Amino acid sequence: DRLRPAELILPTEAADLRALLEGGAVDEGSTPIPGAPGRLSSGGILIGYDDWTFLPETAVYTLQEHFKVASLDGYGLRGKAASIGAAGAVIHYLAQHLRRDLTHLTRLTSYQVTDFLILDTTSVRNLEVLEPLHSDGNRQTTLFGAMNRAVTPMGARRLRDWLTQPLSSESAINERQDAVQAWVGAGPTLDEFRTALREMRDLERTLGRLSLASGNGRDLVALRLALKQVPRLRALVESVAGPADAPLAGQVGGKLLQRLAGGLQDLPALVEVLDRSIVDEPP
Repeated sequence: DRLRPAELILPTEAADLRALLEGGAVDEGSTPIPGAPGRLSSGGILIGYDDWTFLPETAVYTLQEHFKVASLDGYGLRGKAASIGAAGAVIHYLAQHLRRDLTHLTRLTSYQVTDFLILDTTSVRNLEVLEPLHSDGNRQTTLFGAMNRAVTPMGARRLRDWLTQPLSSESAINERQDAVQAWVGAGPTLDEFRTALREMRDLERTLGRLSLASGNGRDLVALRLALKQVPRLRALVESVAGPADAPLAGQVGGKLLQRLAGGLQDLPALVEVLDRSIVDEPP
């Protein structure tokens, strides 16, 4: 429910699992139609797919072929048969059933529940983390509504993730709090940072469309505008984090912000190509 998938696949014959995902129980007096589309309790589509694609021995081969590796241990999947089955079935469904080009899928990461506090659907609903308890309630009275000051759709999605999967590690919590405090203490820099961040718009979705070859000229213009903000954004983050060898680096938000700054890389050659190739207002 936290992820709210638009579409979810499961083994065709897994009637008990289907009933659970649909928010009900198995009716012994009825016979579900294998493969018939269903509806998740969160609103997404539920689709049955070939059972054999979920088998670990099949999924291992699918994943090894896709990632061109001899072992999946490097992806943190050793001994995780269910995870391997799920990942392999997804790759098979996308490549063979939907006939999608998956060359842009180059990484596979393992989600560790031990890193986060587990909030079930009932808790998220009763605490009004994302949605008001009553359908006619004001969304601004939820925790997300009260805290959301994000200037990009990417920021809003990240905040939503943070609120529904709170950190459980004390050191990670302190590190994040220190980074927030560093920004709070740098008001003018934060304002400048937010102004530049607005120009990034929804870079995640833009890159997704371009990776799937479904983007257009306007997506390329948005990409160009976003890439032009990177040097400025990195400089602002570094000014708040302080130099790596500073005495307080890592104590007042330094470590986390320095890692964020290190992940911002200039791509001047690509910006130049886009500048030269795309008009300002393409059709």
